[in-house]
Amino acid sequence: MDDIVSRVLDLSKQIAEIPTGEAHRSAVLAQLPFANQILEGGDSASENGNGLSAETLLRTLFETVTSTTILAKHPEKLGDFIDHGRLVELRMMRVIESPALKERLQATIKATDTGSISGFPTTQSRLQRNRTEFMTKSKKYARISRYCP
Repeated sequence: MDDIVSRVLDLSKQIAEIPTGEAHRSAVLAQLPFANQILEGGDSASENGNGLSAETLLRTLFETVTSTTILAKHPEKLGDFIDHGRLVELRMMRVIESPALKERLQATIKATDTGSISGFPTTQSRLQRNRTEFMTKSKKYARISRYCP
């Protein structure tokens, strides 16, 4: 592992271990170990000559750092950040292929269809709302891009 990567990992581990009682700060710091694992994986893939995997992990690292930066600058987005994480988790449950896990998570998956998870809308209504927001933003972008070279 490169010396610079080792130093970045060591520094971020020290920062992540700083105790905090604030939910927002804890959420931001919790992203550091995740980013570290991605960085270590990318570095390892690169060292082993697997550039495509390293490039894919670099994109994931970029997305993690970007979302963490946005969260750090906007504490009011913590609820949205948590909801998004939960939505990703629920989507992943739907594609699990392990029969044992599928059986154990079946009730949770069914609850996402019926909206019986407390404080969380049904998967379908949430996806529809996200699609509507995306289409609105896309139309706005299309109007603006007509005037850009």
